[in-house]
Amino acid sequence: MKITVFEQNGSGQQKIQGIRDYGRDIEINEIISINTFLPDFVEDPETYVSETFSADLVLDYLTHPDLSHYLVLLCSKKNIPVVSSGKKNEDALTPFTCCGLGRHRGLGEYGEQFGFPEYRVEVDGRTITSLEVIRGAPCGASWE
Repeated sequence: MKITVFEQNGSGQQKIQGIRDYGRDIEINEIISINTFLPDFVEDPETYVSETFSADLVLDYLTHPDLSHYLVLLCSKKNIPVVSSGKKNEDALTPFTCCGLGRHRGLGEYGEQFGFPEYRVEVDGRTITSLEVIRGAPCGASWE
């Protein structure tokens, strides 16, 4: 599975590292970082978000709402699912946080491995003897 990540000023770095550390059969094939000052209203988002990307899934860690909105429109036209945590957009999956993502078809290995945490726990009496992360937060907190 190939993922393209859009971020601003390092906004996705912790999640990118978590996906690299704990993801299996997932490749972050492109990170598009926008590290410039932006006005409150961006009239020409295509200046910052190019149409040339390709991916099986896009992760939207953009902080500017105009860029995020434009990115979701592009992904919709390209038929690429996009996860935009903490945002409101009917054309994207928008969990309240990255670790609040439920299971959804079309998210491939990413959706199987990342989102709302799931654990396999073994106990002996009142003692936890084994704990395995089945599905965790992309920032890596579920494993740490």
